[in-house]
Amino acid sequence: MKLFYLFLALLFLPVVSRAHQLQVEPIGVTIRAQNAFLLADFKGNVQDITQSVDATEADERDDAFTEEINKKVEAYFNERFVLSQNGKPLKGKLELLTHQGNRSPEESQFEMQIRYPRDPDATDVITITNTTLDYLPNARVIVSVNGVARMMALNDTITIDPKALYKNLLQNIGEFIWLGMEHIFTGVDHIFFILALLIASTSLKDL
Repeated sequence: MKLFYLFLALLFLPVVSRAHQLQVEPIGVTIRAQNAFLLADFKGNVQDITQSVDATEADERDDAFTEEINKKVEAYFNERFVLSQNGKPLKGKLELLTHQGNRSPEESQFEMQIRYPRDPDATDVITITNTTLDYLPNARVIVSVNGVARMMALNDTITIDPKALYKNLLQNIGEFIWLGMEHIFTGVDHIFFILALLIASTSLKDL
């Protein structure tokens, strides 16, 4: 009987050692529209990256990964975090993948950006299907679009209205302009600077 239990332990040891048993924190994804493509910014615990593609310490380069691992990550998320429109998957290109190399795996955060080219004139809804981290029972992905966040579990599917993406882009532009004006006109130093320019200038041309 002891030999039987020992056999079972050896059988399941690779599975147990492969991954942390519970997701440290959900992966956050913010999706933004940029003309003819979508940008998806991912953030989360680095173990969700390393264990999804079986990366080791030898594959790390300070706060980055080798090109081979980058390609594996790109392929993994194209296969398991699928954006599609008009029934066709949008093929993402990995633009950025970094992590906090000076911290332990449990504390290290990763940042990743994937770019999805698309037809800017397409009006059909964008569908997102999530099958990432299927080896973690509590794995979650939080997708944020236009300030609205939705939680996705394994095999969940959500839809996004393209109009909401462009509304988000216009809102961001408007908010940055407003914040810039507020920053200039509410800062005493800025007001004094503008007054100094007016006083020192003898004509509109000099100003």
